[in-house]
Amino acid sequence: MVQYANTDQASRALSSAPSTAFSLLDSPDLGSSETKGGAADDASFSVDYIGYEGIDWNLLSGYSIRKHQRRPRTGWVWEHGFDIEKDGSGHRFWLCKMCHQKKATITHMYDAASTSQANGHMEDIHRINKDGSMPPQKKKQRTLFDMVDLDPHRPKDQALMNAFIASFEPARFQHLLIRWVACDNIPFYKLESPYFRDLMANANSAIVDSGSLPTHSTIREWIVRTFSRHKGVVTELLGRSLSRINISFDAWSSRRFTSLLGLTVHFLDDEGKFRTFLLGLPRIEGRHGGENLADRVSEILHEYGIEERTDLGIELGFKKQHRRLRCCSHIINLVARSILFGTDVDAFEEDCQADKEIQDEVQLWRSKGPIGKRHNIIHWVQRSGQRIEKLHKLQSIENTALSLEDKTTYDVITDNATRWNSSEAMMERGYLLRNALDSLVQAEVTEWNQYVAGQEDTERDKTDAEEEPQETCDC
Repeated sequence: MVQYANTDQASRALSSAPSTAFSLLDSPDLGSSETKGGAADDASFSVDYIGYEGIDWNLLSGYSIRKHQRRPRTGWVWEHGFDIEKDGSGHRFWLCKMCHQKKATITHMYDAASTSQANGHMEDIHRINKDGSMPPQKKKQRTLFDMVDLDPHRPKDQALMNAFIASFEPARFQHLLIRWVACDNIPFYKLESPYFRDLMANANSAIVDSGSLPTHSTIREWIVRTFSRHKGVVTELLGRSLSRINISFDAWSSRRFTSLLGLTVHFLDDEGKFRTFLLGLPRIEGRHGGENLADRVSEILHEYGIEERTDLGIELGFKKQHRRLRCCSHIINLVARSILFGTDVDAFEEDCQADKEIQDEVQLWRSKGPIGKRHNIIHWVQRSGQRIEKLHKLQSIENTALSLEDKTTYDVITDNATRWNSSEAMMERGYLLRNALDSLVQAEVTEWNQYVAGQEDTERDKTDAEEEPQETCDC
């Protein structure tokens, strides 16, 4: 015989009706339309039984409480699940109490023949095992589907999920990633940063799931493969050029003292459009002599099949004794520096390097007029973090006083003998910061004058004290 839970409703049923579960449906107290709290609906009728408290039978059409068994239920999962039976067939199921009472979208019900699935559900979803509560699990990365609450069991949501997953193109993403790394000179190891990977996973989990985030060695292979694939396109374009192909090359060293040779071509393509391509950047081994460089240039020209499309000066009657091709930019730079610092620029730079004392260097630059004065001020500011901070504060005060929309403050730019146009950059930034620099220098001069005046007063007082006659007395 089935026992009922000790509730008010069940007590009334026991006192006024036969003690069978089916006779309760015909009880006047439970079947009346005038029940306490409003009209009763037979379709939503539910009664709590011992061991089944909180179950909503309206959500379990075709299921009932299990029949009595000779063997008792074993396993800790039954403390967290309802033991129900389908269609009176004796086929038992474990129904999660927590999910059912929360009215979860998905009914978490598992075959009771084995409790392994129920165990996994309690551990993964509710973090409970046979020993009780489990330590908190590392928070799982939320996917876009979690954010918008899409359920693959619902046909419309399933269609949206399929469309979204299909919209991601790994090949397209890899192409954009390669372009970003190559064009912005991104270090390969940056792609292995856990913060970068978390950022990508948060944007779209498909990026990680599809293996589209490479390691530093993989991205190198991708870039080399992409370069090789586009080499044929460039070769065809060079072959269809309307003009002769002009080449320029330059040797230089990286920060790690790796010697490289950059070779660039300039030509008109088959549509008459001027084109410039970097064909190669090979490493140079040995001395940077003409023969060694010529061998590397010849290899690159042969690789692209353009040996016959270039012009050689020697074939055009070129005589190095009569015609010398110099770097135009280098000549212009030399002329500009001669105007600024005199005709013997190299001697001036050697003097600056020879004089190690700051005062000697300042005197050398003072002899170069306003450019030298600006150089001294800029380097004086750059030598102190406190002066740089004061310079930014003075710019902020000026921006506020003039009610400028752009509140940006700037650092000074120092000139450098080995960097072209550095003197021009220094003067342009100095002109932009002229008011702040003048205020900074004036404040420094005022502070220095006050210090000197204070020292002079101290010395004067000391001298006066020494000159005062000493009073004597006869005892």
